[in-house]
Amino acid sequence: MAHIFVKNSLSNLKAAKLNVNLPMYVTTDSDGEPIWLLEVATTYPSASGTKIRPTYIDKTLSFEELDAALAESVSKIASQIDWEPLVPDDSAPYITEYKPIGANVSIASNIDINLKEDTPSAGIDLSGVSIVLNTGAVDLDITSECIIEGTPFEYDIHWEPPERKTKHYQ
Repeated sequence: MAHIFVKNSLSNLKAAKLNVNLPMYVTTDSDGEPIWLLEVATTYPSASGTKIRPTYIDKTLSFEELDAALAESVSKIASQIDWEPLVPDDSAPYITEYKPIGANVSIASNIDINLKEDTPSAGIDLSGVSIVLNTGAVDLDITSECIIEGTPFEYDIHWEPPERKTKHYQ
């Protein structure tokens, strides 16, 4: 049996322990074989004080699908827990690193930004994020051209110029 501890990012006071188990149920499939299910359960009570029912994941999932199925089960159980008191999200996200740095940056340079928000927080809402490239003469909104990867609490933002041609004057 494995254990997963789940916390709400806006509640530092509680952590719910979830158990992940692989019990064999005495049910059979169409070939008469026992059915194995991955069980995700907790003894933590629901918001109304009742027992939270376990969730089950079919063993026939591929390895690649297992992570998403487990995350869905954990989310389903966690959504039934009373996480009060929640802490207000008073801090804004911040940039921990950016490249390039300085003046006279080549027009062929990639742009890399690391955007982070510490807990307790609700996470970074990317719908309000704009990436604007200042060329010295004009501001260009390049948000839609950026590759954004990460978690709701830390994102790496990467942009590459669409063309890497430079002109030299003599």
